[in-house]
Amino acid sequence: MIAVAFHFLLSYSIQSWPLAIFAILVAIGTIVVSFVVKGIRNSWAILFLVPLVCASIGTSLYSSDAVKLISFLMIVLSLAALAYWLTAPSTDWKKGLPLWNPRLLVETVWPFPRYQLLFSEPMGTKHKINGKTLLQMLIGLIVALPVFAVFATLFMDGDLFFQEMVNRWFHISMTEDDVVRLFFDLVILVYASAFFWGLVRRSREVVVAHEPRTPFTEIVAARTFLCVITALFVVFAGFQIFYLFQGSEYIQAQGTTYSQYAVSGYSQLCAAAAFSFLLLLVLYRLTKMEDRWINLGSYLIAASSFISTLSAGKRLWLYVDAYGFTLSRWWGAQGLLVICFLLVLLMVCIQQRKTLGQLITYSTIGVATLLSITIVINHEALVANYNLRRHMAYIGPRLDLTYLATSLSSDAVPAIASFLARADWRDEQTNTSRQQVYMLWQNANSYSPDADPRTLTLSDVRAHLVINTLEKR
Repeated sequence: MIAVAFHFLLSYSIQSWPLAIFAILVAIGTIVVSFVVKGIRNSWAILFLVPLVCASIGTSLYSSDAVKLISFLMIVLSLAALAYWLTAPSTDWKKGLPLWNPRLLVETVWPFPRYQLLFSEPMGTKHKINGKTLLQMLIGLIVALPVFAVFATLFMDGDLFFQEMVNRWFHISMTEDDVVRLFFDLVILVYASAFFWGLVRRSREVVVAHEPRTPFTEIVAARTFLCVITALFVVFAGFQIFYLFQGSEYIQAQGTTYSQYAVSGYSQLCAAAAFSFLLLLVLYRLTKMEDRWINLGSYLIAASSFISTLSAGKRLWLYVDAYGFTLSRWWGAQGLLVICFLLVLLMVCIQQRKTLGQLITYSTIGVATLLSITIVINHEALVANYNLRRHMAYIGPRLDLTYLATSLSSDAVPAIASFLARADWRDEQTNTSRQQVYMLWQNANSYSPDADPRTLTLSDVRAHLVINTLEKR
C-alpha cells in the first residue's frame, strides 16, 4: 500500500497534499503494526503525531519554499521518532531519556542493517527464508512467465471482451519518466518492507542494561577553558548592553548611522549564540554539570549569549523599521526566537541540575511546539500585510511592490490583492503600479489552472481565483 501511495502521489510531487497523505498513511501503518505485533510500548510516543499533522497541514496549505522545507523535515523526523519509540522498550520520558539517540536515526532512517534477518531468522515456524528458498522462488517465476504468457494470449484471442478489458487495464507505454518512476517504486517497496520489519524486530526487544560511563577526569582543563571563554562572553555582553541602551544619538555620534550599526554583525551574533549552545551541550555531556565552577561558567556563557541574541534581535527590528520586512528577515526573527528559548531553557536546566537527557527532551518538546505553531501560519501574508499597512499609513521608505508581487509565493496574493483593490490605494512611493502587478500575476506560470493538481496547494487555488477576479474588472 505504501508503494502504491508513493507511485500515485509522492513520485509526482514531494510536497503539498500528496506528501501529507503519504505521511499520514505511513503513520497509520506504523501504529497498526506496533499495536498488532506486541502492543504499543510507549503511549507517549503518539504525541509525535502533533508536529506531523501540523506539518502536513502546513505543506498542504502554503506554497512558501521555507514552509515546504520545514514541513518535510518535520514529517521525516516525526515519523522516525514515532516509529522508534512506539516499539522501543518501555521507558519513562520524564526521567530524561535521550529522545534523539543514534539508534533512532540508524534504525528508522536507514533500516536495512536488520533487513537480512527477514531472510535468515525463524518466523515462528520450522522453516527459514534463506538463499536456497529465494533461488527456488526465482526459478519458479522464470519458468512460469512464458507459460503464463501463452495462456494469457490464448484467453485474449478466445474472448474479445476479455482482450479489450486487459488492453484497457494493463496497457503499458513506457517512457523515460515511467522507467525512473518504476525504479523508485521498487526502492520504496524494499525500503517500506525493511522499515516495517524493523518495527517488528524492535517490538520484540527487551531492555538492555548499559554499563555506566567513565567519569570525566579532565576537570582542571575544563575549568581553564571555561574561564577564558566566559571572560570574553561577559565582556562582550557588557559591551552590547552599553551600546544597546544608549540610543541612536550616541551611535550616530560615533560616525555611523543606526541602520548601519543595526545590520552589521547580526548574522555573526546569531552564529555565536548557536555555537555557544552546542559548546555547552558538549560540556553538559562530558561533565554532567556536576562541578560548581563549570556550572557557574556555563551559566554565565548562556546568559551572555542570551544578551547578545537580544542585541541581534533589536538590530534586526531597527533594520526592519528603517527598510521594511522581507521574508528572510521574518525567518531570521523566527530563528532568534528559537535560539532565545533554547538559551533560557539551558540556563534553567543548569540551575536546576537537570540531566542532559532531560535538557534534550525539554528542548525537543519546546522546539516541536514552536514549529507546530509557526508552520500553520501564513508567513508571507504577514510580511505583505506589514509592508502594505505601513505604506497606506505613510510610514517608512518607498514600498518595494515588485518584491511583494514576484518574490513572495501565492500565499501572499490574496493579502496583496486586498490592498490593491482598495479605493484609497496610491501608486506613489512604490516602484511599480497596480496594473503592472496584475499583469505579472496573470503571466505567472505557477498560478496556471492546467498544472498537475498534485503540485498545487490551497494557496495556489486561492491565488488563481483572486487573479481571475482581477481579470474581470
